Amino acid sequence: MSDFFRLSYYSWIELQGHIRPALLVITKILNPVFTMLFFIFMVKHARPEANMKFLVLGNALLINSFVAAFNTAVAFTHERQRGTLSLIIASPVSRIRIFLAKGFPFLVEAFLISVLALVLGALLTGTKLFSPSLMAGCLWLFMAGVFSSFCVGAAVSVLNLLVRDILIITNSLWFVMVIFSGVHVNPENLPIIMLKLKPFIPMSHAIEGLRLITSSGPGIPWGELFLHVGLELLMGVGYLAVGFISFSLIEKIAIKAGRLDLSS
Repeated sequence: MSDFFRLSYYSWIELQGHIRPALLVITKILNPVFTMLFFIFMVKHARPEANMKFLVLGNALLINSFVAAFNTAVAFTHERQRGTLSLIIASPVSRIRIFLAKGFPFLVEAFLISVLALVLGALLTGTKLFSPSLMAGCLWLFMAGVFSSFCVGAAVSVLNLLVRDILIITNSLWFVMVIFSGVHVNPENLPIIMLKLKPFIPMSHAIEGLRLITSSGPGIPWGELFLHVGLELLMGVGYLAVGFISFSLIEKIAIKAGRLDLSS
């Protein structure tokens, strides 16, 4: 277990350790908070009747889920750029252990940033969120949502073996999550085909759980909430399984081709 956390620590240091503290504050705190505020006030201006609690909670989770997906994928991009991805492939250590260890610090980071953005967003918008039952429900949904985003990032990171610029894919994926989440647009207004695809998009069940607990009055329907949590976790595990299966298939193709880089 100590090796797991040591690998996680080195993975975070490799990606973030060289950044100055002032820049870390800008990128990890100010950027997510102001992006969240932009979406909140934009939706509130377009739809004055919008539920402010749901907007603050939904954007706090949605904006910072990008941290888990993006950084997990970029961690493997750096390995490729430094020429060390082949060492990871050839390592006798379990692939699952490597994937989880390298992505774990970004999962924790995304959760902490989500909570911080939630607190700052609530204070800056004057939204009253701090009731014990609401915060308990949010805690479950935030953990499930961030885990799902991390699993998607791990699955996308496999594409480092096929394409040179994974950042285009991760950025596009986040915009898909923003559009399909239903935070900024009522799900009823989405096209039918998007409604059918929505249950398979990361964050969708966690966001629906937030919609549920912010519109259910003083009581929290815990049964329905845990159903959304379970569906989000199950979807995350599904994406993680797709990533591992894809990695195994691409690895076999690379062995037959005699080269690890299949993008050229």
